[in-house]
Amino acid sequence: MRWIWIVLGFILTNCTGLLVEGDEEIDVNRLSSATLEERLVELDAELHQLATLSLRGGAGAVGYRSTPWFETDPDKWIQIDLDHPQPVDQVILVPVIWRDAKRGFVADGFPIEFQVIIGKAGDKNGEVVASFNANDALLPRIAPLVISFPESIASWVKIEAATLSRSVYDEAMVLQFSEILVFNGPDNIALHADVTPSEYHQNDTWHPDNLVDGFVPYLMDAASGSKSLGFVSVSEHSDPLALTFDLEEIHSLDRVHLHQIDLSDTVPQGAVSDFGLPEQLVIQAANRADFSNAVQLAEYRKKSIRDIGPVLKWRFPPVASRYVKLTVVEPFQKNSGWRVSGFAEIEVFSEGQNVSLGKTATSSIDLGRSSQRLAALTDGDNFQGEILAERKWLNQLARRHDLEVERPLIIAELNRRYGLHKVYLTRMGWLAALLGCGIVITFLIGRMIRLRKLTEVRERFAADLHDDLGANLHTIGLLSDLAVRAKENPEKLTELLRKVRSETERSATAVRRCVNIHEAGEYQGLIEDMQRTVRRTLGALEHEFTVHGESYINQLPSQVAYDLFLFYKECLVNISRHSEASRFETHITADHKSIRLIVNDNGIGLTNKSLIPKSLERRARLLKAKYTVERNNPQGTIVQLDLPVTFQVSNQ
Repeated sequence: MRWIWIVLGFILTNCTGLLVEGDEEIDVNRLSSATLEERLVELDAELHQLATLSLRGGAGAVGYRSTPWFETDPDKWIQIDLDHPQPVDQVILVPVIWRDAKRGFVADGFPIEFQVIIGKAGDKNGEVVASFNANDALLPRIAPLVISFPESIASWVKIEAATLSRSVYDEAMVLQFSEILVFNGPDNIALHADVTPSEYHQNDTWHPDNLVDGFVPYLMDAASGSKSLGFVSVSEHSDPLALTFDLEEIHSLDRVHLHQIDLSDTVPQGAVSDFGLPEQLVIQAANRADFSNAVQLAEYRKKSIRDIGPVLKWRFPPVASRYVKLTVVEPFQKNSGWRVSGFAEIEVFSEGQNVSLGKTATSSIDLGRSSQRLAALTDGDNFQGEILAERKWLNQLARRHDLEVERPLIIAELNRRYGLHKVYLTRMGWLAALLGCGIVITFLIGRMIRLRKLTEVRERFAADLHDDLGANLHTIGLLSDLAVRAKENPEKLTELLRKVRSETERSATAVRRCVNIHEAGEYQGLIEDMQRTVRRTLGALEHEFTVHGESYINQLPSQVAYDLFLFYKECLVNISRHSEASRFETHITADHKSIRLIVNDNGIGLTNKSLIPKSLERRARLLKAKYTVERNNPQGTIVQLDLPVTFQVSNQ
């Protein structure tokens, strides 16, 4: 019955254990069902308002990767030096994203334990503004990690990793980021700043400058705004395309964002990732419409795939200007010879505000039907919707990640509570049926065990009587034959009859001993009994008896020792009956692992293995030991029994 109660306890534990499972980082168990339902509604409403995490395709800059390590996990760090001391209140870390065939998209080489330090010029130690360890469970993730802290003046920002994660590609320990952004209000002041790492992989694909190039592995996919197809100019004109924007008043310009034309999102894409992006362009600002006092704000040259990204960004010292002109010096050229230039949006910033929003551009060349799309350059939308401020966009992606981690926990807890009573009642029904079946099964198993035990007792009792009494009866038979032959010699006949009487008494003693062994398990003197049996059964034969490790033999349980004695006794009977031997040997070797018994004789030898006595096989089976019977060279038979030490009470 004990195993039934174990099963019962297991079932009841699982039923009541549902009340305490799910103790995650967000402890949903302590909230009421009504609170969880309200939280789920709020969470879904907020998710509907957040930007979607859409990943880029095609080729481009990947990010930074440290030198890989396979055996050690050394501290690694990255320091970004700002162009001058200024307020800092947020750092955003964008992971390198790997496309895993089994798990989907995963962050690759994102550190497990690290801290963020900021400091001023001349201060080597700085101030730790944030630290993370394995308990923070930052992974898995592909969203950016937003680290906010009280505003402080800083000249540099340092990411110092103590424990690295392994690269998906080669399982080496590396430190990887796609981009590091440092914000002063809405402005990413780390853009194109100086980067100093502890070390880096000697490859332009993983160059430290990629950390501040402004390229992230996401496409801006806001929840608001309208779909805009962007501007594309396709022509055979050799004249350069120039787009001019009148900002209507003078602004202090300090930043320009140039959004690449949106490609069709097919798999695979039907165009190269830099389609429409000019090979070279120049951006100028001026206070006069004829640009006679023009100042160059930025210049772009496409040298490699590292220069390709969804948004090209430039920061520069403030320039007071009203007009901005973008000149395509060398357009993107298709194999057919057509010259293509395309942009989804052009943003010109002054103190964090896009002052080009809604301003209409003019072109230096006739664009034909493309002129209708000029308004798309400053409508504030891309193909997915509204173009958000960079900080707001990345914060929304990070927030979406947090909510999408929390949401399944709430749903799982609610589903658990809704189904608790149903599961409990169902399990109780099964429990009742199980108990009924258990009672029947227990009765049947108990009966089977008792029958098997009874069968084993009968088999052992029969074997013991056969093996113990068999030798005695065999001896009595031999003595009787000798008595018949000595009937003419009264003295010898009297001696033989005395021995018959003695063997008869020993047989009675053997029966009592057999009963005592089965009832009380008492048996001692294995070696003495073996030697005594040799003298009684084969005393006329030359014999050698050796024992090694007798102390181990004396530790055998009574039943095992008695079974071993009967096995040996049966060997002697077989030698006496069948071997026609003149000499035999007995060797017993014991240690803490096993006991080995070897009996060999110089008789006629084993002629057929089918003649091996079944009594030996039966006794070996009762001992749970291995035995062999082989022909001994040059003549005779050798019997070997190997008994595992697991049948011993203890060892030395």
